[in-house]
Amino acid sequence: MNYARSLGDCYQTLLESINNEDKATYAKEIEVYNFKKKMAKKEEDIRDLKKPEEPKFKTFFIPGNTSSAMIHKHLEFNGGSGCICESEADTITNALKQEWGGFNDVLRKAFHNETILSSRRTDFEYTKIEEPKLSLSITGTPDQVEGILNSTQNGLASRFMFYSFYTPPKWKKTFTKNISHSKQNQFMKFTQDLCDKFSSQSSRQFNLTESQGNILDNIFSETLDEKYQLHSGDSSSLVFRLGEITYKIAMVLSGIRTDDPLMKCEDRDFETAMTLTKVYLEHGLNMFEKINNRENKLPLNEERWMNKLPKEFTSAGAISIAKRLGIKERTVYKKLRDYLENGMLKKVKTGLYRKSK
Repeated sequence: MNYARSLGDCYQTLLESINNEDKATYAKEIEVYNFKKKMAKKEEDIRDLKKPEEPKFKTFFIPGNTSSAMIHKHLEFNGGSGCICESEADTITNALKQEWGGFNDVLRKAFHNETILSSRRTDFEYTKIEEPKLSLSITGTPDQVEGILNSTQNGLASRFMFYSFYTPPKWKKTFTKNISHSKQNQFMKFTQDLCDKFSSQSSRQFNLTESQGNILDNIFSETLDEKYQLHSGDSSSLVFRLGEITYKIAMVLSGIRTDDPLMKCEDRDFETAMTLTKVYLEHGLNMFEKINNRENKLPLNEERWMNKLPKEFTSAGAISIAKRLGIKERTVYKKLRDYLENGMLKKVKTGLYRKSK
């Protein structure tokens, strides 16, 4: 993740360079303004002076440990864009817990590029951020996630892509004779290649092909149907937003691949996006179960169905019980195959099953 963060370093450095130049220019202008104001002999001469406007310093990376007011200010200065990238989830958690740090609503609105409004009593300050483009990338332990996402019902959890994994501990060798091609050098090349992409302010249009659009609609329609039958609850929000995320990933890949003002998605980029979100869906559903304290359990509606099945049952009986719970016949057959593979069921004979426990 830290290597991935470096992809924006070149653009961040460019913005910092511009900020330093603007800061120096402003310092000179304010010095001249104060001198002229001091030397002015008439009141109208003072009124004719125009005080230099303090520059709006831009930054690509927005610190996670920041206040709601500063998030608004950064986005305002950046023209609505920015990236929060933290390797420790606690950095975000600690900020969100503070009275001054509640920017939960900003994250939800930014996902859909909805206008963000804020008003402050001091100087009657009014801020309007149209079409915000904010990214948030966090790593941490599964337990740390609960500090940020303690519910699946407020809509924030479904706006994330989740990827969680467990690895056995393994000692890494401390001595290396030579490094021919380090990750750091590789990502340094990537960030230089991407700098022009980040800096470009040109307007571009992106479209899926009709075939790709039909595939996305058909697959996600079936996925929504299947997952809601088994998980119920808030699973539908995750599927809906992953459909939009698929589109966004395909758009990003296309934007990196070409500089054309009209971007038509290549099949390889669309297929990559679809493959990634298929993985994110399973990880997201697992995370939803963890947030709802149902880790290592069957999805809620699936559990209800299994509990209603007798020790020994027929396919017809399983379908009949499932139908009353809103689970469709094709899903029943799919789950029966899964249960046979993982050992939850044993096949007595064709059409007759017995629970292992």
